[in-house]
Amino acid sequence: MTANYAHNVNRLESLYGDSKTYQIGSKFFNTSIEARVGQPYGSIVGYAHQRDSVTGQVVLGSDGVPLRAATTSILGNIQPKWTGGFINTFRYKNFDLSTQIDAHIGGQLYSATNAWGKYAGILALTEKRDQPVTTTGVDGSGQPVTMQATAEDYWHGMGYNSGDEDNVYDASYVKLREVRLGWAVPQSLFRLNAYRLNVALVGRNLLTHSNVPNIDPETAFTAGNQQGQEFGQLPSTRSLGFQVTVTP
Repeated sequence: MTANYAHNVNRLESLYGDSKTYQIGSKFFNTSIEARVGQPYGSIVGYAHQRDSVTGQVVLGSDGVPLRAATTSILGNIQPKWTGGFINTFRYKNFDLSTQIDAHIGGQLYSATNAWGKYAGILALTEKRDQPVTTTGVDGSGQPVTMQATAEDYWHGMGYNSGDEDNVYDASYVKLREVRLGWAVPQSLFRLNAYRLNVALVGRNLLTHSNVPNIDPETAFTAGNQQGQEFGQLPSTRSLGFQVTVTP
């Protein structure tokens, strides 16, 4: 068994001059990725819901939809708590079976697929379009209220108008990255005795466990500063193949 583990702790100590934040990735919709003094690199910044200063409950508008805060705030961070994985290899006579599992635990991402899916009413959780949505919170004076919003108003709010924090998700995932079943063909069956022949079935990206709905969280991460934002990227490709290896 081969295992690997990585854990990174970082904090931005200062920026040039009196700057306290710097936008490190392009701003899409209402969210941006920023480097903020005193925070780990890669803060996800956007609009949270407006909340009552005493109770912390969401403030509802007259239509029953949560109101958006007046200013942006940190909604998450792109840095995982840890990454790692392991490879197990089992051998019996001429057969070998190996499995590789990768893990990315912690960190958050903003999902535009889920945001616009809510706004457009095309996700499973929006399918009851003919029924009002019951919301609870406080009104502008801080009094507890229970209201009903139309499905259109509510999901427009949760998707884009007021719901940045509702579209930030835990980016953790565990993947069955590869399974390989090989057979070392006996030389008695292989006429070229100076060579060794191995045939194998190989599967890649066979299973993914994640709490992010509707997307593959791995596709959100790029090699540049646009990490932590997902905008309709295709998921990782699942493949099944046959491998033949001939070695001297």
